[in-house]
Amino acid sequence: MPKPKSRLIKSIAAESTINTALANITKVHEQTSAAVDAVSKASKKLAKEGAGLTRKRSTLNRRIVMLKKRIKKSNNADDRKALKSAERELAAVKKQTTKTVALKVKTADELRGLKAQAKRSSAYLAATIKIDKALNKPRKKRRKRRTKSDV
Repeated sequence: MPKPKSRLIKSIAAESTINTALANITKVHEQTSAAVDAVSKASKKLAKEGAGLTRKRSTLNRRIVMLKKRIKKSNNADDRKALKSAERELAAVKKQTTKTVALKVKTADELRGLKAQAKRSSAYLAATIKIDKALNKPRKKRRKRRTKSDV
C-alpha cells in the first residue's frame, strides 16, 4: 500500500503559527522579567534579614560573655536567669539563621536560572523584532533604465 502524501501547510496556518510563536516569546520575556524582579526583591529581603540575625547573634554572644564574667565574680540568681535566657535566645537565632541561609541559597539558585532565561528570551525577542522589521520593509522602487532613445 502506498504511503499517503503528507499534508502541506497552508499560508494562513503558517502565519498563525509564526504569530503565536512571537506572542509566546513576548509573553515569556514579560513573565521572566517580572519573576526576576520578584525573586531579586525576595533575595534582598533575605539578605537584610540575615544581616539582622548576624548582628543579633553577635550582641547575644557579647551579652553571654559579659554575664559569665559577672557570674564568676558574684554568683547571682538574676544573672544566671539572664544567662539561661540569652543562651535560649541565641539557640533560636542560630536556628533561624540556618533556615535563612538555606533559603538564601535556594533563592540565589532560582534567581541565577531566571536571569539566564530572561537574557535568552530578551535576545530572542530582540532578534525577532529586528528580523520582522527587515522583512516588513517596503520594497524599493527601481528606476527605469534610460535608453539611448530617451536622450
